[in-house]
Amino acid sequence: METTTLIAWLARVGMLPAAAALIIAALPARADETVGVTLADKGMQSMRMDLSTEQVKAGNVTFNVTNTSRALAHEFVVVRSDKPIETLLYNEPEKEVEESALEVVSEIDDSIPGSPARLR
Repeated sequence: METTTLIAWLARVGMLPAAAALIIAALPARADETVGVTLADKGMQSMRMDLSTEQVKAGNVTFNVTNTSRALAHEFVVVRSDKPIETLLYNEPEKEVEESALEVVSEIDDSIPGSPARLR
């Protein structure tokens, strides 16, 4: 079973800016919110992430993550950055943002295909 990080996954499917906006928008006000996240793929060639909302206010955010893949485990990584998404270090051969250059706030390691997980 292969594992891919959310950051790499988002970069591969062109959704990294949308996800960054979701996470970065979580800074200004206080609220408790829940975001539904569905990780879906057709192997390594076709991956996507569906979000129940595009923005959240700062505060307690719960991510209900479901990996609908048949074969791939995925990581879901929440990061903090004050840099524009275009300036993040990008590993072109691997098609992923360099996770080691980011401040990881929290993550779900190796979400098993077909299983839900919760991140608070």
